Amino acid sequence: MTTSKTGYRLLTRPSKKSVKAHARELKGLFRKHRGQTADLLCKAANPTIRGWANYFRVGVSSKAFGKLDDYLFRLQRRWVRWQHPNKSWRWRRERYWGQVLADRADNWVFKGQELHMRRYAWTPIKRHTMVRRFVCWDDPDLEGYWAGRKAQEAINSLTSFQRKAAEAQKWVCPICRDWIFNGEEWYEHRVVPGAEGGQYTRDNVRLVHLYCHQAAHKARPRAKEPE
Repeated sequence: MTTSKTGYRLLTRPSKKSVKAHARELKGLFRKHRGQTADLLCKAANPTIRGWANYFRVGVSSKAFGKLDDYLFRLQRRWVRWQHPNKSWRWRRERYWGQVLADRADNWVFKGQELHMRRYAWTPIKRHTMVRRFVCWDDPDLEGYWAGRKAQEAINSLTSFQRKAAEAQKWVCPICRDWIFNGEEWYEHRVVPGAEGGQYTRDNVRLVHLYCHQAAHKARPRAKEPE
């Protein structure tokens, strides 16, 4: 508990029990995906990482995020070693780790051919904003207030790279033209796919709704930049 100009402020942090339970979940996920591709592993792990990090980002979580990133790296090394027991560490390192985001000088991001795995530290810590006094959630005159809070929470969950991508596309999904944070899950879409040499750069990444992304790929296996 600490104090501020407006009174007392409660600072929370993830409990050891929560961190251990989440670590066990990650361990099971990595074991389940042995023998599969790194892209499938990233696709399965990213929602779990993003969801847990977003839930605890309103507290004092930097230390917990750092520990989980260290543990995640150990799981990645074990998974790669299991996949390629006869390959050298240098070969494994060049195959599965590298820099994938233009605005992050990080050469140890786990990646496949199309996707990369998130890090907990990428989720910015954002203190919870208290609800205004005398505000009722079911008051029809305050729908705009609650919608604004929800929208701001979604925007605050973005990394700086994702925020710049969203700003460049005017905060709308380039496929359906609806607001990107309308409540649907969204996805980082590469205009030029990784298999064709596409990188995670601002010019090549678009934030699209996950359903829109899946529908576009069903319609055309080699998706081009949405009109």
